[in-house]
Amino acid sequence: MIAPYSAVSRQPTLAAPTSEAPFSRLAISGFILAFTFPLVGVYLSHFGLSETRKLGKRGRGLAIAGLCLNYFFIVLGILVSLIAVALIAYWFLALILVGASTGRPSPWDFYRDLAANRP
Repeated sequence: MIAPYSAVSRQPTLAAPTSEAPFSRLAISGFILAFTFPLVGVYLSHFGLSETRKLGKRGRGLAIAGLCLNYFFIVLGILVSLIAVALIAYWFLALILVGASTGRPSPWDFYRDLAANRP
C-alpha cells in the first residue's frame, strides 16, 4: 500500500536559462518587405541568409522564404507590367485601325492636320 503523502518533495525545478541564438533581424525584415517593397526585401533576405550562416543566428528558413516571395513578386510585377503595356498598345492600334476602316476620322488625324496646316 502506498502512503497518501510521501516524504519526497516534488517541487518544480527551474530550468537553466538557455542561450539560444537570436533571430536575424535582416531575415525578418526581408520577409516582411516581400509584400510591400520586394526589391529592398531581396537585399535584406540575402544579407539575412548570410548572417545566419556566418554568425550562427536563427532565421535561415525565414530568409529563404523571404527570398522566394521577393523573387516571385518581382517576376509577377514584371509580367503584369508587360501585359499592361501590351493591352494599351493593342487598344491604341485597334483605335487607329477601326477609325481608318470605318471612314471616321482617327484620333491621330487631328494631329496630322495640325502639322500639315502649320504656317
